[in-house]
Amino acid sequence: MAESIAYEQNEDLKAEVSVVKEKVSHYFDTLLEINKTAFPTEVFNHSLVRKVLKEKQTVLAVLTDAETQKIVGYALTTTTNKPHAAHYIANAIIPEFQGQRLVKALSEKVEEELRNKGFLFVTRDTRTSDGYADKVRKAYGKRVLKEEKSFNILGEYIEFTIEL
Repeated sequence: MAESIAYEQNEDLKAEVSVVKEKVSHYFDTLLEINKTAFPTEVFNHSLVRKVLKEKQTVLAVLTDAETQKIVGYALTTTTNKPHAAHYIANAIIPEFQGQRLVKALSEKVEEELRNKGFLFVTRDTRTSDGYADKVRKAYGKRVLKEEKSFNILGEYIEFTIEL
């Protein structure tokens, strides 16, 4: 069950953000369904997400529709081989809730929890083809400590290292 943490709600959508505190591994099917809805043409790394959901330092924040109590978005992080750093594995919000700055709400909750666990940095791989990397760069501003370009089968990405 998710522990509700107060956050300024979007009045039109009545959504709230919370950090999952227990039984994180039980959320796999929900995350898969959200990802399919949000990104129908992208690949969801099933084995990686299953593994991450079982790890002790994993942080999962969920976005819940306050009216239906249905989870409509998430952000997921885990540890990396870099000291004091976590990495965003995935984040997604169903289309009806996109464009409302709710990724920011999810990120703030995840990053607050990471700071509470002693992390100093978080990294995230971000596509460049759709302009999302520019949005991430602008949103984090001076907190971006490093940018590294990388490529995979889906195209060019930038890995941002962000100060918590």
